[in-house]
Amino acid sequence: MLKVILVLALAGAAGEVGALDGRSVGPLEGGTQLISHSGTKDYSAQVLFKRVHQTPPIDFEKGTVALSPAKAAKIAHDALSKHFPDVKGAHIEEVNLQTYNIDHGQYGFYVVKFVAGERKNQQTFLIPVLLDGQVVVPEADSQ
Repeated sequence: MLKVILVLALAGAAGEVGALDGRSVGPLEGGTQLISHSGTKDYSAQVLFKRVHQTPPIDFEKGTVALSPAKAAKIAHDALSKHFPDVKGAHIEEVNLQTYNIDHGQYGFYVVKFVAGERKNQQTFLIPVLLDGQVVVPEADSQ
């Protein structure tokens, strides 16, 4: 079963990115980091807020998002297959729309969560897909 989760974030001052509870997430120059796990390796995907701000805005009043959850899942699946060909049997566990209020507009990106392997040896990949269809590919962390 595909789960779609909507995460809303609201903002304070211009040039700042805010969360739903009113606390500041950080300046527009910042971003958010997503961590994936595969065996003993960790992978990080850095999503920069200024890059998110360059994507089409979300209009909740009209109910429009530039990219559907199904299309984001397909794009992420293609990226997983291309960049991590050794990951076999991965399935989509959830598609999560993370939104941020940036300069008085709503912007966001999807996080598509893939899970592969058995519980004791599970691989988890979080693939961010921007609303313009671009993927932020996780990179191996230095160990």
